[in-house]
Amino acid sequence: MLNRRSFNSNMVVGSISALGLSQADLLSAGVGEKDERAVIWVFLQGGCSFADTFNPSDSILDEYKSITGTVDTTIPGIKFAGGLEKLASRMKHLSVIKGFCHQNSDHSFATHLLQTGINNQQAGQSHPSIGSMISKINGGVNSSGIPIYNTTSSLEFQDAAWLGAAYSPLNVNSDIKKNFLPTVELNRLRERASVLAAIDRFQENNPKIRDMNKLKNQAYNVVFGGAKEAFEIEKEPKELREKYGKGFGENLLMARRLAERGSKYINVSLGNFDLHAGLKDGHTRLNPIIDNGLSTLMDDLQAKGMEKNVLVILTTEFGRTKIVLNPNSDTVGRNHNPRTCPLVMFGGDFNHGQIIGGTDDKCLEVNNKPSGPPDLAATIFKHFGLQTNIQETNHAGRPIYLVNNGVSIL
Repeated sequence: MLNRRSFNSNMVVGSISALGLSQADLLSAGVGEKDERAVIWVFLQGGCSFADTFNPSDSILDEYKSITGTVDTTIPGIKFAGGLEKLASRMKHLSVIKGFCHQNSDHSFATHLLQTGINNQQAGQSHPSIGSMISKINGGVNSSGIPIYNTTSSLEFQDAAWLGAAYSPLNVNSDIKKNFLPTVELNRLRERASVLAAIDRFQENNPKIRDMNKLKNQAYNVVFGGAKEAFEIEKEPKELREKYGKGFGENLLMARRLAERGSKYINVSLGNFDLHAGLKDGHTRLNPIIDNGLSTLMDDLQAKGMEKNVLVILTTEFGRTKIVLNPNSDTVGRNHNPRTCPLVMFGGDFNHGQIIGGTDDKCLEVNNKPSGPPDLAATIFKHFGLQTNIQETNHAGRPIYLVNNGVSIL
């Protein structure tokens, strides 16, 4: 099966002798490169509780309250859960969408819905991810060799489906990072590429060859375009790296570097939110990680003058029910509840410092201004200045709308 990882690993390593595009061809690959807008998509894997993060319940009953208590934000009447103090102090820069919800309580199907905006009840990925849509619209790679769409981890349903493998994300933490430098001198590599390019022109009517050439384009641009530097977070000041922290923080810093250099969609994830048990220990540990990473990213984007260009989205598969005792662990947890789903955004050219929509006092049901995953996809398209009626043709030759009836939330 042809995919980005297998192609890049095989072609960039071992002198890349099979690559066949001229440097002029490579430099023409970038689309709209003067447009500096980007999205950093932060996904909390496992289904994060809204009540234990950005929407603590007003109920007087303990089973609905935040397990870590609450903290006041800088906007009167708005509270966050304990452990999110830094973000609470930056509430004027945040939009908390309390009306976000859907109807799918299965981890896999809910992830597909969030990643694509399409509700798929069958195995496999039926629709391109939003990141792949943005990659396709922008040509897959820019002239500096930066892929339009990147990810810091392997996530379900973040791929391109019928758009083609060239528009799936590059995993920047995979072994491909070791392969950015060729094993032959660059002039010799260009000579080999020009020979193969001439051969390829005789096969341009073959759709498989066209797909291969798109992947060649991306891999070759990594070598000639200086993309390697974008992934070298060790070039950032030590103080800033320490402020971001390890793991999740490093991935957010990587995302900022990529956005700064022309990537338009970067996935970052943080796991272990499937807390059917160990709820208090889980959020006591995880909330400060979210808090430190996102508040540092917010400050960093502002310091770089990038806050209007980069929209940061924090979401998850679904929200959670009231607190229940898990008999297998003698600790408490929460079960799946898609009728509320955490969604927080900052950055981009939008007004923030607001709550959009609302839930009941138990944080179990949306009762004001409901919105869903298609609306989130439409919000992303609005951020990029794109219409939501863009169509692409699938493998069956059928034109498909990329965004399905969504209306921007912001």
